[in-house]
Amino acid sequence: MSSLLISSESTNEVVLKFSDASANRLHSLESTVGHVCVLGKARTGKSFLLNVLAGRNGVFQVGNEGTVTKGVHISEKSVSLDSKHNVRLIDVEGMGDRGDDYDHSLALPVLATSDLILFNFKGQPRTKDVIKEFEILIHIFERVTKEKNNLKALDEKRSKLFPTIILVLRDWTCSPAYTREKYLSEIFDEKDAKVKKILQSVTRIDACFLPPPADHTMISRHSELPLRDLNDDFRNSLNGLKQQMVNYLIQPTGTLLSSPMRTSGVFLGAVKLICNQLNENSLHIPSLVESIEATELRTAVANVTDIIRGFTPLQLPTETCVLERELEHRMKTAMSHFQEATMHLSNQRTRQKEEDKLRIDILRLNREVMRENKDSIEKVLSRQSQVQLREFGSLMLSLRGSYFDLNAVKREVAKQRQCFISGLLDCARNKRFLRQTGSSVDESTARKLLPIEKYLNDFDLNATNEVQACETEIARKREIKRKQEIEEEQRRAAEYQRKAEQEERRKRELEAQTRALSLQSRAQPTSYRSRDYDYDNRMMGEQFMVVGYHPIFGPAVINVPQSFGPGFYSY
Repeated sequence: MSSLLISSESTNEVVLKFSDASANRLHSLESTVGHVCVLGKARTGKSFLLNVLAGRNGVFQVGNEGTVTKGVHISEKSVSLDSKHNVRLIDVEGMGDRGDDYDHSLALPVLATSDLILFNFKGQPRTKDVIKEFEILIHIFERVTKEKNNLKALDEKRSKLFPTIILVLRDWTCSPAYTREKYLSEIFDEKDAKVKKILQSVTRIDACFLPPPADHTMISRHSELPLRDLNDDFRNSLNGLKQQMVNYLIQPTGTLLSSPMRTSGVFLGAVKLICNQLNENSLHIPSLVESIEATELRTAVANVTDIIRGFTPLQLPTETCVLERELEHRMKTAMSHFQEATMHLSNQRTRQKEEDKLRIDILRLNREVMRENKDSIEKVLSRQSQVQLREFGSLMLSLRGSYFDLNAVKREVAKQRQCFISGLLDCARNKRFLRQTGSSVDESTARKLLPIEKYLNDFDLNATNEVQACETEIARKREIKRKQEIEEEQRRAAEYQRKAEQEERRKRELEAQTRALSLQSRAQPTSYRSRDYDYDNRMMGEQFMVVGYHPIFGPAVINVPQSFGPGFYSY
């Protein structure tokens, strides 16, 4: 569908009415596109040409009888010329029905701001017919340059008032050998005064030949020819026209009031400004240029902001160097878009200030992202550090009672410290804010890869406390062992003393018994025969105590092993 952009209901004096409702609706469909308008006599099929360019019927109203298009209409949806270039099509009411002043005033706002103009002709127009239709450009140019400041602005910028114009020659049936270069050289003779004025106001002029779209009988059968009925020759020529349009859209227009591939908001703002100045009869190009460029600058800044917001959200935390590269790439993309959109502006000082300000804002946003990423990394590492410190404390508590050497404790702490660093690195790899590294990483490398200084300090503090606790426990155990050794030594000494006293007591008892037996034997002597003897078996430990009286040597005490038994002696 299309929307009415400019209209004029007055009959005596031409007063242009800009449709703010259509502009607001188009603002909601904001996009960076080119703007192409079609100009030509009434009832020559301009709207049909725009529909076939759009690739669908009904975008612009068409009819077989009478003028259908009133005012200026613009397509609500952009039209794709190829995979990279989109345009909005603009249909200007046909010329010749309401007078030259009306035609000039109605066409001026869109002719001066469009990126490309299609001049629609039907059949094989003669040279004088083409030049007559082009007189609208001469009259508009003279009207604009009537004020010296306007002509001075055009001269200073060395620019034209109108962009490239493509003559679209419809229903062309001449020989293919008749090229467009030959046709243009015949039409636009540079020696002609009118042609000179036309060339003075226009950037370039080109031509395109379109054969009849279908048979005459098929055309007369429909109020609007369905696109499916277009013949192949017309389709091929139409594709050639689209390619011509793309070639000119990607080149600088060279006009003062238009810029390549601007947004619809900037275009509509420029059209509205021109309409207001025409109604006030005070068309002033320098002020128009200044206002349009200010609008373009604001729009470019807003577009860069939208581009930054439109970037895929970053998954934090991520590796710092990768994040820096991504933010740098995004900044370059945004600034490149800004420079491309504003490089044509005349006030480069203002543009540079806005660029510097925008760069500062982007750097500030990048710093915030880097700070957020750092906080996310520290949050993850802090959580992992707390888990590993608890595990370290539990391990040391379980091993605290098994150590008796402080050096062994220190070796275990050093081993656990390396495991602590490895755990932080593994966590960073799993969370994807550290690239894959070797399995073994020394402490200095780990400090370079991650901000682990604080967490290592926490580990060292806990390790110091654990070492002190182990040292205290080892000292306590050594003291207990020393006391146990002392007690054992005392017990052994007491036991030795007890056994010595028992032995001494036993000796004294044995001596007493021996003396008693000796005294008893002397008091009552007994005669013994050769093999007669008296003995007494007494258990002394594992031996028998044999006490006898020898006839010659007197009383005797003999220790005899138990295995010998009585009768050992025989006399």
